[in-house]
Amino acid sequence: MEIKQYCAYDKLLQIALLIIEINPKIIVVNTFENNYLPPKTLANEKAIELFKLLVQAITILHYRQREKTAEGKYLSEEEDNTTALSLLQQILPLPEFTLCESELMLYKTLYEVYGTEQGFRTKAIIYKRYYKPETTKRIIKKLKQMGLLKAIGNRYKGYEYFIQE
Repeated sequence: MEIKQYCAYDKLLQIALLIIEINPKIIVVNTFENNYLPPKTLANEKAIELFKLLVQAITILHYRQREKTAEGKYLSEEEDNTTALSLLQQILPLPEFTLCESELMLYKTLYEVYGTEQGFRTKAIIYKRYYKPETTKRIIKKLKQMGLLKAIGNRYKGYEYFIQE
């Protein structure tokens, strides 16, 4: 994380915590969390935690317009999640949003087929998914640079790739 991003992240975190601290009696339930939260493999834990805090802080700011449960907890709305996500995208570019559609589709396919335990080689992707060799190599290189894939091997014998957790 660059220094500029870290400072923005830190300020946003402090603001969210301050809003939550000012209103300790307001308890928020995020019903849309699973729809907006990227998988743990695509976002680091800090980004996920900040997202949850931002949704909570935004819901607290708009608590008079939010529905209440029988227990007195406020329900977050879809609008709160989209606002938190747009704030988070500005300071922490998540891989889910920096990958193009074909790259994200290949990554999700690899995650479903191989998981985090089983390794794979480039040739397997080319033969099974009908990607051109140049495209496959480009996508794997980008995924490796983003830290989503780990390569084991050398350039003479070839690399075996594993999906990072």
